[in-house]
This record gives sequence, C-alpha cells and structure tokens, in this order.
Amino acid sequence: MSAVNDAIVIAMQIDSSKVYEQKKANVLRQFHRIKGAKQISLKPKKNTHFLRKRIKTNTLDLSAFTNVLRVDTDHGLVEAEGLTSFFDLFAATSTVGYMPVVVPEFRAITIGGAIAGLGVEATSFRYGLVHENILEMDIITGTGDILTVTPQKHRDLFLCMPNSLGTLGYVLRAVMRITPIKRFIRVDIRRFRGSGAFIDAIRSSVSSGRQDFLEGLIVGPEEYILAEGSWTDKTEQDDVFDVSVQSWYRYLTDARHQRVVCTAADYMWRWDTDVFWGTRELGFLGSLFDRPVLRRTILKPMLRSDRLLKLHHMLAYHPWFPNVFTGIVRKKEQLIQDVGITIDRCEEFLWWYQNTIGMYPLWACPGTKAHAQQVYPLYQWKGNVLVDFGFYGYKRTPAGVSDHYYTTLVEQHMLALGGIKGLYSTSYFTPHEFWGMHDRDAYMEAEKRYDPNSVFPELYDKVVGDVTK
Repeated sequence: MSAVNDAIVIAMQIDSSKVYEQKKANVLRQFHRIKGAKQISLKPKKNTHFLRKRIKTNTLDLSAFTNVLRVDTDHGLVEAEGLTSFFDLFAATSTVGYMPVVVPEFRAITIGGAIAGLGVEATSFRYGLVHENILEMDIITGTGDILTVTPQKHRDLFLCMPNSLGTLGYVLRAVMRITPIKRFIRVDIRRFRGSGAFIDAIRSSVSSGRQDFLEGLIVGPEEYILAEGSWTDKTEQDDVFDVSVQSWYRYLTDARHQRVVCTAADYMWRWDTDVFWGTRELGFLGSLFDRPVLRRTILKPMLRSDRLLKLHHMLAYHPWFPNVFTGIVRKKEQLIQDVGITIDRCEEFLWWYQNTIGMYPLWACPGTKAHAQQVYPLYQWKGNVLVDFGFYGYKRTPAGVSDHYYTTLVEQHMLALGGIKGLYSTSYFTPHEFWGMHDRDAYMEAEKRYDPNSVFPELYDKVVGDVTK
C-alpha cells in the first residue's frame, strides 16, 4: 500500500473513531433517560432472525452502531460496532483478501448478537465459536458505564458475555480475528448410510485438519452427507455453484453431485438465500424458489433469511394457512433449536432422535474449544469436540399435548446426554435444569458487579418461556 493510501486509511479510521465516540456519548444519555422502574431491553432490529415475542417498551436503541471501524491485516483483526452484520463484516474484509474466522450463515446476524447469543459455522471445527475469537469488547453495563473488556481486563465480564443474551450488558464495539481467503472454495460431498460412519468421518476430518470448512446434513435415518471445503484459486473442470440458480440444500441432496466449487461469497451465504431448507416447506410457493429464472428475477429480493423467516413463520406455522386449502385444523409446533452434543454421544442422540422426533433434515456442524484455558460460564461442555445439531421446521403435534411437547423432549434428552443449547430459541427448563448447564455462581457474581440494580433482566427469566424481556 502506498504512503498516500496509508494516509487515507488512517484518516478514515480517525474519523470513524470520532463518530464512534459521539455514538457512545449519545447512548449513555439515552440509557440514563430511560433508566427507571422498568427493566431495559434492546430495541429489536428491523431485520432480525429472532421470531419470539419481545417486550417493546423501555428499550435501548443501538441501531446506529453498524459500522466497520478498522480492518488490520498486519495483525489479523477487524474492529466493528456491535450491530454490524456479518454480511457487512465479510464485505469489508473480503475486499482486502480476508474474512472473520467464523462467519455465521445468515447475513443479518450481528457481531454483538453472535457473542451474546452464540455463533457456530463450518469453520468452527478449527476456530471454535464466534466468541472464542473475540479479542476485545466495549460493553454498556447496568451501572451505566461503558467498559473495555479483554481476557485480562474485566475478565469475568469478558467470559460471561457469551450466551448471556444482553442480561449483563450490550456490545457496542468488538475486535475479532480474521484470516486470509482465496477466490473459491472447493467442496467435496461425501455420503453415508449410517450414523456411525458419518460420525466417524466427522471425527477423522476434525483430527486431520485437511479441510478449511466442515459441515454435515442429515436428510433421513439412512442418508447422511458430509461437506468438506478447502480454499482454492482454480475452478478447473468442477461444477460451480450459484445461489441465484439453486438452493444449497437442493444441491447437496442431489446424489449426482460429488464435488463443487463456490465463490467465497456464495459459500458464506449458501444457507441464507433459502433460510436453510425453509423454502421447501412453503408448498406451491416454495416450489417457485426452485426455478432459476424466478430466483434471478422477481424472487431475488426474497432470497434473504431475514425476509424468508417472516414469510415462513406466517405461512408454514400459523394454523389458518392450511385451513384455507383443507378446512382442517392441524396443530403444529415450531421446532427451531440448536443443541450441542459431545461427539462421543452423537450416535446415541441420533438414534433417540430418529425414534422419538423423526423430523428431517438436520444440520450437523462440529466445533472445538479454541482456547481450553478460557472457560465460559454460560457455554461449556466436557470433551473437546462438540457437534451442533440444528433442526429448523414445524412438526404436527399429537392431540392433547402441550404446545411445546417436542421442544421439551429434546431438552430433556439433551440434558441426559450432558449437552448444551443455544438460548436464542424457546426454552422450557426448570431453574434447577437450567443452572445445571451453566455456572450460576459466576454469572451472579458478574451480575452483582456490573448490574447491581437489575437494570437488565436476569438470564433465566429472559430465556425461559415464550416472551423475551
């Protein structure tokens, strides 16, 4: 980079820093203005992947905190404001040949949201989850202070933030690791008939470190797919995947496909365009998303997870939709969950799931502990390799059962296997069950120090039930 360009970049960073400091001052004024008898919650984003009901009074508006502040390739990091989306983070870093080491699959997920609510993706078998690659954060706490926290400074708050869902404060700025990228990613698609061979293949791929990306898809009791990706600068004679032509789910489940090349951007957002396999459940409307001409034209604005989730929730879940065509009331449960199971117990979980729940497909994404010395009180498990199973759909419930029948079954079996769960979705644990998964003492100590007057809701109260406070 020339001296002139260096000067321009430095000037832009100084200007961004000044604007960021002004935003901090503004949010502090806002905080003290609304602080009172009612607890404070975060004002929902316009584009959100969070579909639970939320309390919309006494909210803190952080919508201005959406800028990438700095990309530092010399030190391998990106600095961004808390509500910066990973779509914008990837856009800013990829222009200089880098990406955040973990990029969640949906474009509107923010860096602060992925810290407070967890973020796992196909690079997590190498780098762990999003929060394990955060070097520094600015957090507004319940005392009305904005603290800079690191693994050394305010360490207790730094470690308690992941999976805390804004109950200890909100991320205004974060610094995250980045890694070099190439133009393309070549994906080898392997298929298995049994869960044992599938889990063994995951275990082997994680330990070998041959790949740069690793994820699985379970289509049914005897259909398992492992997608192993590696960076490449050449397409050679391989097929090139295009998200504007076909959904990633449809491509993977076509048995004719064994290897494919994606551009870096198409791979990052491969699940975003069709909200995993959500378009499949929209009936006739969903079939339109399989037509390349429509995907490239009139449906192109809808090929985004944040928009599709709202459409999916409205059409696939609400009982009035099927009644229009059948006249039959069909009670459905929204079963959108991510549970983490240690790899040694995955076969047991999958056997139970097949015989008890039986809703497919399932996403399977392995992750490892990037920093064994850093224990996160609200997200910890035994062993080193965990597989995140994500099931995203709606299942018809038997007559006479609760509205959260299947979710409760999943939670109870997950607990029996010593698993862990992301808290973004509905949960129905008892206090004893909930705090059996998390370090209550560490959390309460942090709450006492950084939110002594309970300005923010307590974690269990915020998580359990249908309404997020």
